[in-house]
Amino acid sequence: KKKKKVIIVHGNSEVLINISKDAIVILTNGINLTVNIDNLNPEEVEVVEDPAVNLTNITKKLEKHRIKVRINAIPKHALEKILENRIKEIKRKIKVLKKLGVDTEDLEEELKDLEEKIKEGDYDDAYKLMLKVKNMEMVKVRLYENTHLNLNIEIEKNKKHIEIEIENKHEENETEHEIGNEIKGEKLVKQEKIKIINK
Repeated sequence: KKKKKVIIVHGNSEVLINISKDAIVILTNGINLTVNIDNLNPEEVEVVEDPAVNLTNITKKLEKHRIKVRINAIPKHALEKILENRIKEIKRKIKVLKKLGVDTEDLEEELKDLEEKIKEGDYDDAYKLMLKVKNMEMVKVRLYENTHLNLNIEIEKNKKHIEIEIENKHEENETEHEIGNEIKGEKLVKQEKIKIINK
């Protein structure tokens, strides 16, 4: 059985890595792996560091199984680039949310702290804060979507209710019109009968 290279990455990682075609990627939550690594008979296991999650326990577990482990440390310039791209993305989302009337003051405050940490060169903490801000932004987007959806449902309900009321009103008017015609018809018949009797 051919031994393969295994790469372990945290499930929520924002880190981009180069993966060769013959490598197998396994996700982790920092405690467990998504598959039993012994079944893969790996030649080498590469653990990709994540600034937001400590993967030391995973490394120790693998080493206990006498598996050769290599740590792939993320260079500072790579982290800086990730943070730069995510900040641009978050700023775009904030702009859109503001146009939609969503309060983004808390997001903007956290974003200032994030940019300050980057200026200080504290990339690990900046990365953790970036994930927090991203989650906050996603929550606001979902809340807006749910509120908007519920509003549309209410509008549709009210619209249908109004349509039913109008329809009922039309039916009432038609019925009144028909009754009116019937009454007029009966009067005409009675008048004709009176004329005949008088003759």
